[in-house]
Amino acid sequence: MARAAFLLLLLSACGPLFSQTARIDRYKARLHALPPASQKERLEALLGLCREKYSLSGDTLCTYSAQAMELAGKINNRPAYYEACNFYAWGLMARGQLDSCEKFIQPFLDLLKENSRYRPQYIRLRITYANNLYKKTRPNLSLKSMYELLQEVKDASSRMDILNEIAVAYGGMEHFEKEIEWADRSLALNRNPQSIEEKSAYVRSLSNKAIAYIHLYERAHDKAYADSCIQCATRALDMARENDILLFYCQSLILMGYYYSYLNDPEKAEYYLKKGVEIRKISNEPIFIVSDLTVLGTFYATTGQPGKGIEVCREALAVCRERKLGFSVSTLAYKALCQNYEAAGDQQALAATLRQLLKVKDSLYLQNLDGEIEKLDAVYNLQKQEIELARKEASLHKKNFQFYSILITAAFLAISAGIWFNGYKKNRKLELRYVQEEEKRKAELAVKEAEENERKRLAADLHDHLGVQANVILHTAEQLRADADAGLISHLNDSAKDMLFFLRETLWALKSADVSAENVWLRILNFITRMKRTYTDIRFEISGTPPTGLLLPSAKALNILMIVQEAVNNAARHSRGTVIRIVSEPDVSCWRLYVTDNGTGFSPEQMEGESYGLTHMRQRSETSGFRFGLISGEGTQVMVEIPLE
Repeated sequence: MARAAFLLLLLSACGPLFSQTARIDRYKARLHALPPASQKERLEALLGLCREKYSLSGDTLCTYSAQAMELAGKINNRPAYYEACNFYAWGLMARGQLDSCEKFIQPFLDLLKENSRYRPQYIRLRITYANNLYKKTRPNLSLKSMYELLQEVKDASSRMDILNEIAVAYGGMEHFEKEIEWADRSLALNRNPQSIEEKSAYVRSLSNKAIAYIHLYERAHDKAYADSCIQCATRALDMARENDILLFYCQSLILMGYYYSYLNDPEKAEYYLKKGVEIRKISNEPIFIVSDLTVLGTFYATTGQPGKGIEVCREALAVCRERKLGFSVSTLAYKALCQNYEAAGDQQALAATLRQLLKVKDSLYLQNLDGEIEKLDAVYNLQKQEIELARKEASLHKKNFQFYSILITAAFLAISAGIWFNGYKKNRKLELRYVQEEEKRKAELAVKEAEENERKRLAADLHDHLGVQANVILHTAEQLRADADAGLISHLNDSAKDMLFFLRETLWALKSADVSAENVWLRILNFITRMKRTYTDIRFEISGTPPTGLLLPSAKALNILMIVQEAVNNAARHSRGTVIRIVSEPDVSCWRLYVTDNGTGFSPEQMEGESYGLTHMRQRSETSGFRFGLISGEGTQVMVEIPLE
């Protein structure tokens, strides 16, 4: 009953997304209210609708973008016209017409490539073209195009989309660790999304990470990957639902279905997968519909429900035939159908489907081969025409050739010599620059390796010497406990444990070049857990989260940890308070950590120069470029502020 209530609650939460979103309704209402003469305002409303591309079907997006193209042409608004062209190409792609999308975009790319006036529109068309290449199973070409574009583009909004396309391309090539790395780079540029475009890019990055994690789980069966997947998918689901981003809401549901299927919870898995398919049908994107139906069909095959799986796979194949999708898409549906026939024990149907699958694969191979042959034929015919034209021109000017040949040859040699000399000078400069850059790179690498070796040597020395000594002290204290003063031995025992604890923290930092903020926060939480066991009469309260995607040099990470530990230790030992609060507050520019107690307080001015702990905290902050603050009166508060840039 509890599970049924849970599912019912989710059903009610999903309801609003099954109709048009609130923003789309507002744009449509505005469009219908505007008179035909208000052409500029109608164009703005149409483009606003098109910017909801992640919540519109391909057919709807093509309809509105075509109207925007026509209206922009009438009022001679070229930037708006090219923006509408990009949305129309995206609509073709959403409809599964990938070849039509490529043919539509290519002339605009050629036209705008050298036109700086329409650079933003050209960049958007390049990104759409790369996405289309990925969907045509050519991720390597998409990756190459986006790497080139990334070197030229400085605008943060465009760079976020380019980074996402690079992440997707790496996923298509099954380099899932790279996909996570590039999705994180996009998130780092987009810490506080405001516009719907920025929020869509943010959700897409989370979705890309979730997809990569689920593939890593399939490869390694490490539950940590599955947990990371559900964490990213849940964040994407919440943000997509709050901001009415239909595509990624649906995608997150499918990923959660994956997650629960791997946890052997078929009821929740089926719910999320079916709900994802249901919403996908509303968005009416045939490639994604077939993909999601295939996932659901595979789920039924693996959970002993082949009857349902066969029905779902047949539906996917019907969509392929109706929308004339390519062989690469229908191959997925045939594979899932084979799995269900095998699970049902229907060998006759399985054999027939396997034969059909082989035919589809052969057709796909021949289609790709025919395309390559057509390209070669086109190049060959063009070369034949050029040779024939050159032959005719040579015959026509044969009589004059001898008269001018010496003059032309001399001029050619002179020009060639000049070009060669200039080229030689440029090549020498390039070689010199390359040598200088290579030497610089090697020097930097040597310094980095030396620092790394020194850090490892220091870590080994600390472990081999201080670690052994601390363990000897600890062992000796245990042996003396029965014969010596109990308080003194207990203090000696605690000191040895403290020495080992701080030694471990130092070794942790020294063994890593860069440390994530999440890892630092986890170390702080572990330290507080240890303090709770020691100071049972004090209540420790922890709140807040660390900034996501923040990497810190190991030295700074260690200083943060030591400042917080020193502040908590001081409060526990000297404040006479009953409550100690540790708070993490990240924002767009910095990460603030607070340690507050309700003790008696003290005068910081009187303690200046007498407290080694305060001096060390200030020194660590200054060394790392942190801002350190201390307020004491009725209780004491220590604050350390870490810049995020």
